[in-house]
Amino acid sequence: MNRHFTVLVKNSDSTPRKLQSGVPQGGILAPIIFVLYMNDIPQVRNIMVSLYADDTAILSQGKTPDKAIVPLQNYLKNLEAWLVRWKINPNVDKTEAILCNKKNDDWPKVKVYGTPIEWKKEVKYLEVVLDKQLNFRAHTSLIKEKYNKAFRAQYSLVCRNSSLNLNNKVLIYLEYLRPILTFASPIWACTARSNLRSIQVLENKTLRMIANARW
Repeated sequence: MNRHFTVLVKNSDSTPRKLQSGVPQGGILAPIIFVLYMNDIPQVRNIMVSLYADDTAILSQGKTPDKAIVPLQNYLKNLEAWLVRWKINPNVDKTEAILCNKKNDDWPKVKVYGTPIEWKKEVKYLEVVLDKQLNFRAHTSLIKEKYNKAFRAQYSLVCRNSSLNLNNKVLIYLEYLRPILTFASPIWACTARSNLRSIQVLENKTLRMIANARW
């Protein structure tokens, strides 16, 4: 790939330099090359590696926290060697860890390149908030916050006084509002009934308004 780049400082351009690595952002070959590049990422027993583009989650489980932490740390050491080999530099500052258990004991922290990673009470992966007890209360709160913001933006179109007909109002709801409520629902639908009920209330209020039904 014969690609070059220049640097512009004020009104002056640098001389062209050839790109030695990387692919154009949005290029049609980028996904294929990425898959080939990541194909030999270390895989070991009892460790699950989940990849979505460049977002990576590494999962370890055990009957006790220490039986999950030790294999995870061993895997991270192998992963570090693989990253060095392929000249991949992860952002340690953006790396987060969560230990899902019911107790608040002070367990040893895992390390990435010698940097201890603090155990978080909540982490977000692919827009889903995971809490240490996996009750998804924080995630349902985030859903309601996003939904209310989107609803306010569309209020003039779906309110009772809107001049839009029912079909158009329903279309706005199905295409713009409802996906916020159902996004990744197979993951968090196991949450408590009270959390599900609070989301159902939002949906009921919206549909009553759209249909101009009685309260």
